[in-house]
Amino acid sequence: MMRKLRPHQLEAFEYTLREPNPALFMEMRLGKTLVAIRRCMLYRPQCTRIGLRVLVVAPNSALGSWEDELTEEGVPFFRVCGSKRERKKTLDIFAVINKPIPMFFLINREAHLSTPEMKSLLWDAVILDESTFIKNFAKAKVSKYFVNNFRSVQHRWCLTGTPAPETLLELYPQMKFLNDSFMGSTDYWKFRSKYFNGSRDGSGWQPNKGVRRQIETALAQRAFVLTREAAGIHIPKVYENRMIEMPESIRKQYDRIEQHMEIDEDNSTIWKMVQWQWLRRLCGGWIDDEEIWTGKRDELIELLTGELKNEQVVVWYTYNREIDSCLEACHEANVKAARLDGSVEIEEREKTRRLFQAGKTQVLLVQQAVAQTGMNLSAADTAIYFSEPVGYMARKQTEDRILDTEKKSTLLYIHLLVENSIDEDIRMALKMKNWASNLLLSRAIKGAMYARLQNRVQ
Repeated sequence: MMRKLRPHQLEAFEYTLREPNPALFMEMRLGKTLVAIRRCMLYRPQCTRIGLRVLVVAPNSALGSWEDELTEEGVPFFRVCGSKRERKKTLDIFAVINKPIPMFFLINREAHLSTPEMKSLLWDAVILDESTFIKNFAKAKVSKYFVNNFRSVQHRWCLTGTPAPETLLELYPQMKFLNDSFMGSTDYWKFRSKYFNGSRDGSGWQPNKGVRRQIETALAQRAFVLTREAAGIHIPKVYENRMIEMPESIRKQYDRIEQHMEIDEDNSTIWKMVQWQWLRRLCGGWIDDEEIWTGKRDELIELLTGELKNEQVVVWYTYNREIDSCLEACHEANVKAARLDGSVEIEEREKTRRLFQAGKTQVLLVQQAVAQTGMNLSAADTAIYFSEPVGYMARKQTEDRILDTEKKSTLLYIHLLVENSIDEDIRMALKMKNWASNLLLSRAIKGAMYARLQNRVQ
């Protein structure tokens, strides 16, 4: 049965019927992905022999949500990933003409480096999800690639909850991608010169007097802008998976542990639980006491300084080393963060909690064992699972920490998951059933791991 669009989604959908190049600037958890899919499916393909072709460009971590939504809608899609040869092979499916059906192609935002030819294909629509990745037109090559290409595509989309997280100047590349101009200007430098001035304190370019109102008016006329509060959302829970891809060198190390139960020639085990701990810690970036990659940590900081910049967030951890690293990264990124783990005295924990509840701290990094029960962290309506607790009740109790029956906003739970790893196995097992015991859960994780390995072999 087709899912029913909520009232604010219907309003957004009606906007997209009028606008050939939509900008859905809707806060997270308002369902803009589904609106985009439904609208694109109504487009008439430029080439009827091959059918509708839609390109979705997004961070790796956001592509999983697209896969879920497209699967739910029954729409065929292809993930353009892997080596350059594998990406090209997937894009070759574009021109299959023996059965003209709609197809979505999902690709990460860095793909312009390895797959530049995608700009030359006859796309019916190109969607930039979390479109602020093209915000830095002055310096970033990725911004110039997307802004300067795809001009002949009939429908171009920008999707994000925070179109200008740092400065109003960040709006220009997104609006130029859509319309080739914004507020009468087709040139970024002329736009900046006309409407902005360099601040004396060195904090960057600031809008001239009255410009902020002009930009807000222009944006309101051009884009669909919606906050959760304006949508009248009431306490539903939304679950999102953010996928992180391992670098090749880390993947080799991971495969060695998974397949041979050894870190190196001098460090091996016969115990499955030890192996699982090694795999989980490696997903977080660690082997023993050494941090060897920062994929999850970097994704977390991008969320906290981008889509979740103005929100209070609880981040859940299993390992204290991960908290150490993330707290340092938060400080470097000027994110107000504090920690709650076994190293913090009980009285200090309560002080830290009160400061968070009072809005003095944006982010709380929490070791799940010290706060999974009885602690009120309801100042946040977003929880991120950096390393998910392995246990149904532990997981459920951490969810309840941000629950408040008086809230009027959706609760968002984000899982940071390394692709093709034990992270996905644990998430799958927890999602399948409310397990009565951790023993049954561990068996389910083992089964999920086996199934994933079989799929990789195939």
